[in-house]
Amino acid sequence: MSKVQTKITKKMRSMVSRDKNRLVFQDFDFDLTYITSRIIAMGIPGDFIDKAWRNDAAALAEFF
Repeated sequence: MSKVQTKITKKMRSMVSRDKNRLVFQDFDFDLTYITSRIIAMGIPGDFIDKAWRNDAAALAEFF
């Protein structure tokens, strides 16, 4: 993904998640939060065009 696409995607994700917690770690930026050390809350991951504003399913698989 180009730097421009990355900036646009990050902006879209922050607009969609509004005041929710986001996990930003290394190259990952997810709309999820740790409730406890073993329980995570997040929305449904997206593929194709949905991953512009939802968590990217492939990136989540890489993260976990």
